[in-house]
Amino acid sequence: MSGPITWFIKNPIAANLLMVLLIIGGYTSIPKLDKQFFPTPEINQIEIRMEFRGASPREVEEQIAVRIEEAIHDLNGIEELRSSSREGLGIVLVEVESDYPTQKLTNDINTRVDAIKSFPSDAERPTVTEITYRHQMGRVQIFGDLSEREMKELGETLRDELVRQPWVSIVELQTARPYEVSIEVSEESLQRYQLTFDQVAAAVRSASINLPAGAVQRDSGDLLIQTRGQAYDRADFESIVLRSDFSGQELLLSDVATVRDTFEDIDVDIEFNGKRSLGLNVYVTTSPDVILTTDTVKAWSRSASCPYLRACR
Repeated sequence: MSGPITWFIKNPIAANLLMVLLIIGGYTSIPKLDKQFFPTPEINQIEIRMEFRGASPREVEEQIAVRIEEAIHDLNGIEELRSSSREGLGIVLVEVESDYPTQKLTNDINTRVDAIKSFPSDAERPTVTEITYRHQMGRVQIFGDLSEREMKELGETLRDELVRQPWVSIVELQTARPYEVSIEVSEESLQRYQLTFDQVAAAVRSASINLPAGAVQRDSGDLLIQTRGQAYDRADFESIVLRSDFSGQELLLSDVATVRDTFEDIDVDIEFNGKRSLGLNVYVTTSPDVILTTDTVKAWSRSASCPYLRACR
């Protein structure tokens, strides 16, 4: 009888040397192992999201979802297409075939979707996103005697600082209400200036927009021309011109309506130790290491200058 076992029995020094090499190799590879709670699932999906505010689910399906599906259905690498339409939002989910490069398909979908010219003019630009699995590694909670706007601004500042730390991929604000600019127009104001609500809405819609205006070819290179008119805050909206005459007099939105910088009307009330609070959720997308990420977040929270920081996990 002969074989590797018999050979090692006859050569014990070689067997002991092999055992020592295996132990050393295992010991040196431990720091390189991923340290995570659960294995990372493979997600081969691409999401196409497009907002069409004020539209019914049927309108979203017919004018958004169906047109996207028709534009991309014949691309290579698509295993399945699914779409969902609800009020003001259409989502098309693409299942990617196994072993097909997801990034290539994402680029192909982007090209096809950008070429669609039949979307409603009131709809927002579509976004194409490759979906990746995220491991939540921790949460940092901030709290204090601050207004809601001050708390959110502080959270955004700390989020930008934390996401730049090593071993941290994504940081999201939890329970923060989205910003909203509300425009309140009274019937009395409309009658006084002989306007209709649709006229005011059309003026705001046409004035608050960024539009490409083509390119000018020059010897030194092409010069892109754009109209930058997107309004972002109360002052921008208040200065929108609703009407003007030959004498140069202008009727502004602020003359007709009350513009407010506020938040979306969502019932959210989060407190920590009896004070207003906001959470920062920490995620890692690839090669997660629970120990290194946790140590990084704890070290950052201890060194942060904000006196309201508390590491919760």
